[in-house]
This record gives sequence, structure tokens and C-alpha cells, in this order.
Amino acid sequence: MLLKQPNRITDQGLRDLCLLSFMYESAARVQEIIDLTPTSLRISDKPYVVILHGKGNKERIVPLSDSISCLLNEYLRRFGLNRRENSTKPLFPNPQHNPLTRNGINNMLIKYLKMAKQENPGLIPNGLSCHSLRHSKAMGLLESGIELIHIRDFLGHKSVITTEIYARVNPKFIFEAVKSAYVEINLEVPVWVGNKVLLEKLRELTK
Repeated sequence: MLLKQPNRITDQGLRDLCLLSFMYESAARVQEIIDLTPTSLRISDKPYVVILHGKGNKERIVPLSDSISCLLNEYLRRFGLNRRENSTKPLFPNPQHNPLTRNGINNMLIKYLKMAKQENPGLIPNGLSCHSLRHSKAMGLLESGIELIHIRDFLGHKSVITTEIYARVNPKFIFEAVKSAYVEINLEVPVWVGNKVLLEKLRELTK
């Protein structure tokens, strides 16, 4: 519903659609998105990826789907960002061609959230933020069966302990973990109970 709101016919609408789609697809932090340039993308040939620079300037490579890569290529062509002379410009600029700010991205998200809420009030919860899209992607990966250690690398977390919060917030995974560790207790009466002959032979073996 959120991604239906930007009007991709307009330049701003296409930029906003690309930014919101990319934010969810890559689970990138806001600052990582602000720092992007066209050279960060590898979407001319498969595998499609983006190079993100996270906290501590640590670099990580995040895979991109065919659909978001197609959308980004359309965006690059329309804005001329696929030309070599523009390769180091901000990937998502403001009208003054400067990088978007945190407030600018947050205000853009709020704008489309309000539009989506008007269309379907029950679908859009209150309190959504840019970080909510990152959390949503992480939960989607977890529910798809991706191991926490791989989600850690995808999100750029320093430790898997940070990533474990996604498992803790969903009781389903606690239940599944306990269920997989369950060992059925055998309550059947053993064959040697009450068998005096067998018991005597067992006692002989222990002497």
C-alpha cells in the first residue's frame, strides 16, 4: 500500500518510489542511503548488488532483486545518473541536487504513510519510521527460514546478539525452537519389569 502512493510518472514520484523500495529491499540505514552514489550500484549484469557503507565505514554487499534493479535502471536513465560524469553524485538528491537529509527522507515517508492511511486506515499502523522498513525486511528474512548469522551480515550488525532481537519479538520462533528441541519421553513399562528370570541374569552380568 505504501509503495502504491508515489506517482512514478513525475520525476519526484519516481525518485520517492525508488528510495522507499530500495530502503525496504536492502534494509539499509538512512545514513547509508544518504551516502549512496550511482557507483554504489551493480545492476547492469547479474548478480545485482549494492555496496553499502555502514557504521565504522564498514562495507557490505547486499543483493538486489530483478524488480528493484529494473526500477533503479529506469530511475538512473531518467535522471541521467547512468552517465559517467554523474557517477559520484548523490543517488537520491533533493531539488537542489544535494544529498537528502534524514529529515527530508523521514518527511517523505510520513507524506506517503498519510496517503496510504487515507486509502486504508486499518492497514497502516501508527508510529512507523524509516527504521520500521529495515525491521520489516529483517522479519521477512527470518520468517523465510534464513539463519540469524546471514541476517546479521545482511543488516550489517557487528554481533549476532543484536540480530537475535528479531527472533525474540516473535513468539512463533520461540515455540518452534522449543518444539525442535523436544524429546518425547517413553512412558511404556520396560520389558524387564516383573521378569524375575531376566532380572537375575542382569544381576549376574554386573558381578
